[in-house]
Amino acid sequence: MTDLLTPPATPAPAYGADDVQNRVKNIASQDSALNQMARTEAAKVMNSRGMLNSSMYAGAAQDAVLRQAVPIASQESNQAFQASESGLQRASVEGMQTKDIANQKDLQQKDITFRTGEGALDRASQEKVQSWQLKSSDRNAAAQFLTQMETMYQSAYQTIMSNPNLDKTQRTAQLTAAKTMRDKQLNFVEQMYAIDLNW
Repeated sequence: MTDLLTPPATPAPAYGADDVQNRVKNIASQDSALNQMARTEAAKVMNSRGMLNSSMYAGAAQDAVLRQAVPIASQESNQAFQASESGLQRASVEGMQTKDIANQKDLQQKDITFRTGEGALDRASQEKVQSWQLKSSDRNAAAQFLTQMETMYQSAYQTIMSNPNLDKTQRTAQLTAAKTMRDKQLNFVEQMYAIDLNW
């Protein structure tokens, strides 16, 4: 007959099932540490009462194991589930944080690129507008100056043509002088505003 007070020579198999049913089965198995301890304790009690060979001994030991197995298995399974959930949640949070950091870096880089491009466009636009404004100002001044010169030339022309005291030679000489003055003024405007006046 087997000595029930002596622990088995081979160690209990390792266990770690996450689901309650498998865990209860492992805990209640004949070679489990809990079952061995329950048998040992039951054997001590039954031996002290002189009932070591009684069927009550085996039943009491098995009943004690089963009463303890379900809560233990439930607790272990819950702990394993919580650990798994915590690991998944941590991995999910870390993954989201990594993705968020990557997205933020990408957005920042795009924003920097956009702002750099906008700044360059803005500077180019301002320079162009200033250039246009300067040219527009030049054109306005040149146009005003030319208008005044043409008015003066027309006035001089009419005065020369309407003067009855001038003979043909004098009139021609004065008209030539007025035209020469007008040409010099046009040349001055061309040089001053770097333009070419073609009439």
